[in-house]
Amino acid sequence: MNKSLVSELRKKRFLTQENLADEAHVTVRTIQRIEAGEEVSKETLKCVSNALGVTVNELFESVESKEKEVEIMELSQEQELQINYRKNEMFAIRLFSIGVIFFILTFFAKFISTVPSINYREIYGIIWVSILVLSIAFLKYFLSVFISKYLDKKYPLTVGIKSFKSVKKNKDFT
Repeated sequence: MNKSLVSELRKKRFLTQENLADEAHVTVRTIQRIEAGEEVSKETLKCVSNALGVTVNELFESVESKEKEVEIMELSQEQELQINYRKNEMFAIRLFSIGVIFFILTFFAKFISTVPSINYREIYGIIWVSILVLSIAFLKYFLSVFISKYLDKKYPLTVGIKSFKSVKKNKDFT
């Protein structure tokens, strides 16, 4: 029998078995099986780990079957790899987007500095600040809605993981 940490992780997040089952898109009976240490599919483990915001190997304290241990470790390593790729890709997209906004606003600022009338400069300055704020808001919306959906499809093992910063390294089962 496998020693599962799902119950502890679930309780730390103040979730009932029903809540976790809803978030992981599995049945309550499946959650009960995992908590009891019974065998479940890799897909189910992926869904539960994503709902709890941990890697697959963090769901277990120990695994008796060597084959299952290898399977869990491989899935966990693939999940961590996808998390790192996703973080890097999201960083690159953010950096590029901020660069584009900065580039456009720099040209607009240069235009403002050439306007002869001070009154028009003040008006254009207010418009510049408004464009800056709206650009940041639009970028945040665009990244959270469209880019996140794209990255969910590209990196399916990362779907549902709330924070990509707190992923721990693989641990050996004892």
